[in-house]
Amino acid sequence: NVSSRNDRSGIIANVGYPWLYTSGTLTTWNIIAQPDHIVTLNISSVGYSYLYINGGNGNVLVSYPTTVVSTRNSLLVNSLNQYNTGFFYATYMTHGKFYNEVCASTNQCDFGLVCSGSRCACSSNEYYDQSSKTCLL
Repeated sequence: NVSSRNDRSGIIANVGYPWLYTSGTLTTWNIIAQPDHIVTLNISSVGYSYLYINGGNGNVLVSYPTTVVSTRNSLLVNSLNQYNTGFFYATYMTHGKFYNEVCASTNQCDFGLVCSGSRCACSSNEYYDQSSKTCLL
C-alpha cells in the first residue's frame, strides 16, 4: 500500500506507532509538494526498521535522527519492520526556496518571496528582517 501525502506538513509513522508491529510489514509514503517546491523530512525515531528513501539524486540510507531534503517535488519513503518491535516516526514539510537561496523563477520561492537576480528576495518595497525571518514593509 502507498499512502500519498499532499499536505504542506504532517507526520508519517508506522500504523499503531509507538506500539508493537507485525514483522515484515512494508509501509510506503509518497509525499508530494507543489511543482518547483521540495520536501524536508525530519526523522526522529527508528527502531528495527529498514528505511529506504528516494527523492531525487538516487536512493538514501540514513542514520537517525536526521533530516533528508528532496531534490525534486516528491519524496518516496519505505519502512520495512524487521521484528515485531520495529517502528518509524518522522515529520515532513513541503516548501519552496528560502530567503537568499538560488532560484530560476518566483514559483520556486516560498513565504511571499520573489526571484530577483537569481535569488529569493523580498519585494522591492520590503526589507528582510533577520530576527523574524520575514519580509516587512
